[in-house]
Amino acid sequence: MAKIRLLTAAFLFFLCSFSANAAAVKSELTDNSLRISIQFEKGYSDVNIIKLDKSYIISFQTVEEAVYSEEFWDSPASQAYIHSEGDRKKLIVDFETAAEEPKVETAEKGLDVTFSFAAAPAVPSATGPGAYVRMVTGLAVVVVIILVIYWLTRRMLSRRVLSELPGSGRLLGKVDLEIRKSLFFYELGDAVYIFGVTDMSVNLIEKVTDEAEVHKIKSGFARKGEFGSYLNFFSKGSDVKTDLDASRNIIREKLKSIKKR
Repeated sequence: MAKIRLLTAAFLFFLCSFSANAAAVKSELTDNSLRISIQFEKGYSDVNIIKLDKSYIISFQTVEEAVYSEEFWDSPASQAYIHSEGDRKKLIVDFETAAEEPKVETAEKGLDVTFSFAAAPAVPSATGPGAYVRMVTGLAVVVVIILVIYWLTRRMLSRRVLSELPGSGRLLGKVDLEIRKSLFFYELGDAVYIFGVTDMSVNLIEKVTDEAEVHKIKSGFARKGEFGSYLNFFSKGSDVKTDLDASRNIIREKLKSIKKR
């Protein structure tokens, strides 16, 4: 029984002496920094700072035990721990990326190590003035692209009028009836071909072979006269001053009839 009491007392004495000779380590993590404080009972000496790729090592000399290990989440610092090599202790702090050199404050029985974190880059606002500028710029680019495609389509349809006729000839001129509807007058041999051109199709409206009407159409374009002066061929024998709107209506009817075929 006396031996048991003696062993118990020796064990308690060992624990008390170990606790008395152990350094106390605590950490404080914020959004901007990590601070690790070490308090000693007997003191320390020979502090050195070693920089690695993504780690810092703060080594110091002390006879006291120093036990510490901690992991960090959602922080530039990933973990910190103390590695002991006899009386030489090493506080090792690992980071997710390269870190700035720490600030080390020394006192007689205290060692404070502070790591400052670089401020995170500001996330651009999704509703600020810049967002509206980007939106308007994007819409303007889309409109420009649509207009360019429309212009190229018109050019391609115009060239089809010339490419679909065999032989050689010449384009006398063009008359716009309304938006995206035009008439092309093409001379080939002794005849004048009149084509109706829309965004989606090219149709033959009329083939004029009468010599007098052909001459009238060619003369009208040569003089750059009124539209009614060279569309008279649709109603043979009528006066040259036929109403312009009536001529337009006839041409529209011809275009509609061709589309229904």
